[in-house]
Amino acid sequence: GELLIPGLGFTPPDPDGATRADYKCRFDREEVVLEGEVANMAVTNAAAASPQLLSCPVPRWVFAHGEVAFSVLKNGIPVTHGEYGVGQATSVPFTFTHAWSSLAPTRGSISGGTRILIAGVGFDQAQEYVCVLSGTGPGSGSA
Repeated sequence: GELLIPGLGFTPPDPDGATRADYKCRFDREEVVLEGEVANMAVTNAAAASPQLLSCPVPRWVFAHGEVAFSVLKNGIPVTHGEYGVGQATSVPFTFTHAWSSLAPTRGSISGGTRILIAGVGFDQAQEYVCVLSGTGPGSGSA
């Protein structure tokens, strides 16, 4: 996905495409140890679509769902919202949500017992999840 940030004074590229400002979007969370290394943020390259609009790709989030601190950097320096007309903080909350993208198999016995593998992002391994299945045809019910 893409995050569009309205504001004032963003520096878009020159007409020939040369960038005049290096914008980054940073998504920070509390310190987490991941495979023996400390990992706590994701950074994406942003682009000024116009002096009033910054476009920021939202990264694939490899951590559990939750709130992070979102900030914009211009040439490596945190931008305060006041510079673009929205207060004085250098970060705002951004929430990553968990979502499933596929499941397998897509059929199972009406007797039950079929294990279903659900793929997605943002799942918390320390959390327990419950699947609720419901039928849609005649004589169907919930399991």
